[in-house]
Amino acid sequence: MNGDRRGHVRFGPFDLNLETGELRKHDIKVVIQIQPFEVLAALLERPGELVTREELKERIWGHDTYVDFDQGLNRSIKKIRAALSDSAEIPKYIETLPKRGYRFVAPASADVDASAAIRSFPEAERSPTMPLPPVAADSASVRTVRKPGARLAAWTGGVLAVVGVLCFAVIYRGPPRTTQGTLRQLTMNAAENSLVNALISPDGNYLLYGDLTGIHLRPIATQDTRTFGRPAGISAEDGWYPVSWFPDQARFVAVALQSTRQGLRSRVGLFPC
Repeated sequence: MNGDRRGHVRFGPFDLNLETGELRKHDIKVVIQIQPFEVLAALLERPGELVTREELKERIWGHDTYVDFDQGLNRSIKKIRAALSDSAEIPKYIETLPKRGYRFVAPASADVDASAAIRSFPEAERSPTMPLPPVAADSASVRTVRKPGARLAAWTGGVLAVVGVLCFAVIYRGPPRTTQGTLRQLTMNAAENSLVNALISPDGNYLLYGDLTGIHLRPIATQDTRTFGRPAGISAEDGWYPVSWFPDQARFVAVALQSTRQGLRSRVGLFPC
């Protein structure tokens, strides 16, 4: 990254203008003061490398500045982390190496060499007796730097992980358990009087079924059978069978199928039990 001090350094959702000292995030203005900006620019000069506290002191505060350097640097690092929403315990951008210095740990790209981009402020601005004014941030588009193919590799890895978990579950869950039911005959219909449909009541105590002779209701515990007469308009040649119990169990829904010149005609009715 070689060039003059004009340009930008981009990392994560942030864009740092090295010429104006502006920090931008998703087109939202972020305020950063002069000294925190200079510290951040110095760390971005050598991303991934240790920048010692002494280097930062010489570069930003100089040899002849009589200020509490430790407090000033600590304050600047805190303000940088606040602007970047970073954490000292779980750093995303600024990592602390105790008693040694700091390291910028996130991927970054720059239009120019960050080493030439630290702003040269007038000596009056550096004076410890003069308050440091905040540097306003402007809006700009944000670009996240990623290696080519990194997103595709991440998606592929995620898909393979899910497939692996599913395969493990299928292979190691053991053989499927089977249950064997007991066959119990509830009706005694002859071959010429085939069963059309059968329903168990919601409480499990009654069987409702239809055959060629009509619709029948039978308690499962006994053989007492009640047959419902066909409603008016439904002849013996018409089909008539139950399709559902009504929620109150005192009624049921039945369908009547009639053959007409126009074709098969169906009607639905609600009947008391």
